[in-house]
Amino acid sequence: MRLHLLLCSVGLWALSQLPAVAMSSEDATRAITAAYEDILGRKPDEEGMRTYRSKMVEHGWSEKDVRSALRKSKENRIGDVDAIIKTAYQDILGRKPDEEGLATYRKKMQHDGWSEKDVRAALRKSKEAKHKD
Repeated sequence: MRLHLLLCSVGLWALSQLPAVAMSSEDATRAITAAYEDILGRKPDEEGMRTYRSKMVEHGWSEKDVRSALRKSKENRIGDVDAIIKTAYQDILGRKPDEEGLATYRKKMQHDGWSEKDVRAALRKSKEAKHKD
């Protein structure tokens, strides 16, 4: 009886180590395209499609895994930062940021640890904001 339980336990453990059922290339393509469009707002480029299709078909990644990776991608993080800066400019200065302003505040948020609150405070203290009042 103990031997039978041991063999069952080992068998279940071995099954748990197997990758998920492989996804077809067509299903992976559909899932990757949907994830890119939902998260990054664009179609996948060839390299991204090739990379994520390989992960799904050959390594058992799920669509959830792909979406998680895209959310953590540098491209997605830059999009979030840019959206924060654009909204702050619109709210405080009533306009879209110029390229220089966008680049400056993007650098401060990504490299200097600035928050949305910091960006808004800096915009409120700007000459342009003071002349608006």
